[in-house]
Amino acid sequence: MQKLASNHHLKTVLLVLMAAVVLTITVTRAAITEITYDEAFTYMAYAQEIHFDDLDSFRYVYEEAVANNHWLNTVAIAAVERLLGVSYCEFAIRLPNLIAFAIYCAFVCIGYKKRMISFLCASFLLLNYYLNEFYGLARGYAMAQTCVYVAAHYYMRWKKSEFQGHRYLVGCALSLMIGTYANTIVFLLFPTFGILWLWRLISTKQFWLFLKKWAWFVMLFLISSFIMLRYHFKVSALDLFAGHGDFYDSVVKSYIGMITSIPALVPVLFVLICVVSVAAVVIMKKDLLQCDLAISLIIFIITNIMMNIVTQKGYITERVALPFYGYIVLSIFELWSNAWNRLNPKLLNGKKKSVLHFAITAVIVGVLGFHYLSQLSFTSTTDWAHNYGDRDRLLGGFIVTGEFPEIEDEGPNDQFYRVKYRYIAGTYS
Repeated sequence: MQKLASNHHLKTVLLVLMAAVVLTITVTRAAITEITYDEAFTYMAYAQEIHFDDLDSFRYVYEEAVANNHWLNTVAIAAVERLLGVSYCEFAIRLPNLIAFAIYCAFVCIGYKKRMISFLCASFLLLNYYLNEFYGLARGYAMAQTCVYVAAHYYMRWKKSEFQGHRYLVGCALSLMIGTYANTIVFLLFPTFGILWLWRLISTKQFWLFLKKWAWFVMLFLISSFIMLRYHFKVSALDLFAGHGDFYDSVVKSYIGMITSIPALVPVLFVLICVVSVAAVVIMKKDLLQCDLAISLIIFIITNIMMNIVTQKGYITERVALPFYGYIVLSIFELWSNAWNRLNPKLLNGKKKSVLHFAITAVIVGVLGFHYLSQLSFTSTTDWAHNYGDRDRLLGGFIVTGEFPEIEDEGPNDQFYRVKYRYIAGTYS
């Protein structure tokens, strides 16, 4: 027992070091990479229009701003800029997302320390380079991912308390509601978690007790959610985030593509995940009802398929799918971990099981780390690679001639640097 505790402590230290490394890389990228088209648009069109002593400016951001306006991200950028007293600073603009990443890393490490997740699960959560890129950008996707992950974390804590610790349920619901302000795509999870909450409250005969004690929070949750739901329908009406492929091309390829850069491996890994999951279901049998998140993932998938059939809006894809990444990883590993713990000792005894578990973990973590490093770039960002280089061209021309060179297909990112360099030179008013 003492040896197991010692091993877990060592792994916790290793995980914290892993989190520190990926956080340092993300902070560095946030400080030195060029502003992207979407970030510059958000900053110049919306964040700079917010004045905290003028409520009308908030009304404008809510009522009029749609494209590239992830509400919580926009307001947080404005708040950081006013607090630090700086303008046109890439790092300050991205700071809210870096804080969200630090919170995410902390919750992953806490989850492992409390033995809620495995080291392998935590590695999948941390070593997703595509996700980490977005934590170094001023967009709402990664910020929403933190909120969804924290919600799932608190649900697991609620389950661990045998559904008696209602403060964890409140934490789950609050995190999910805040997530909708980071990105309204989070509303897709509401039916799933709503079913989970009701199921466990009713099955444990806690429904009326919870409602009596937390009625004020339920009202706050409903009102706050309705405010952003209204905004969501306005955004979704413009077809800004629809995928145009089928479920496999849009959803499956997006998520598996985050952990491998080899397209030919995507169908192989998908089949492998399906086979292992089916085997896990067979092993679990009647105990499957103990896998709340795994069950919720099935509900989530069915809900999204039904919504697409009804609305014809398409499936979530690529960066729009990011807010659900941590939740999906937790759901799959909950099923796999429970099945692994129930393997018949006659098939795999304790020592062989430990050796096999170590070997699988070491190999997969090594592959994830290699993939992460192979994708790493301090000069460009995956989804906006075509934007890069304009900053240096603009600065070079401004230094030499005092004028900016013409940029073909100029966008908000180019306008951002035109204003920034004039601002630095003291010629912008």
